[in-house]
Amino acid sequence: MNKVLKFPTLFYQADNLSDSSQKNYLLNIKLTFILSLVSAVLGFFGLTSSNFAFTSAALIFFSILATIYLVLSKKDQTWYRSRALAESVKSISFKYATGAEPFSLQLEAKVVDDNIIDKLNALLKEHQQLSEDFCHIGSDINYITSEMKTIRNQNFEERKDFYLKHRIQDQLDFYNVNAEKNRKKSKIWFSVMIIFQILAMLFAILRAKYPEINIWPADVFLLASSFVF
Repeated sequence: MNKVLKFPTLFYQADNLSDSSQKNYLLNIKLTFILSLVSAVLGFFGLTSSNFAFTSAALIFFSILATIYLVLSKKDQTWYRSRALAESVKSISFKYATGAEPFSLQLEAKVVDDNIIDKLNALLKEHQQLSEDFCHIGSDINYITSEMKTIRNQNFEERKDFYLKHRIQDQLDFYNVNAEKNRKKSKIWFSVMIIFQILAMLFAILRAKYPEINIWPADVFLLASSFVF
């Protein structure tokens, strides 16, 4: 989030909604994974114990409920749409602050202000399915912040430097940092998946060699590797 330019209220509403929806969605995916994995483990031990088998069945049931909630709540769609809305508001705000089209400095202040208000209202209408999740949307919306006006009143060089630093460079830094984080996470999870698959293979071989022994959890590790993937 930019530390210099304060955006309209709509940006923060959409940004917060996107973050909360993302966390909720990912949390439910993790919950479904954990329930399924624990169920598989208990199901494995359920080969020799009915109590484990019944508990495994119960966990599968709760896993199904979690999956149904995941689909019906549509948190992933709310996450994507609210993020798109936040980025659109941010883009419009920067255009206004730097005097870019369609908010040219040659236009009268009232015309420009009315223009950005119309565009923000149009965005809100376009994403009206999200508005019920926003807090204090309505008369409390701050369409044009004092920071936006302050930057707009600066000279061309100052506005250009501001845009290059806080829009272009800020975005480059953000994506570079996140790309590096994702590369590291990808390597870690890929390694975990390979380890699980190797363990599944070893237990499968042991099961084939020693069929009289039931405790070879090849299926459990194979299931775990598929979730990691």
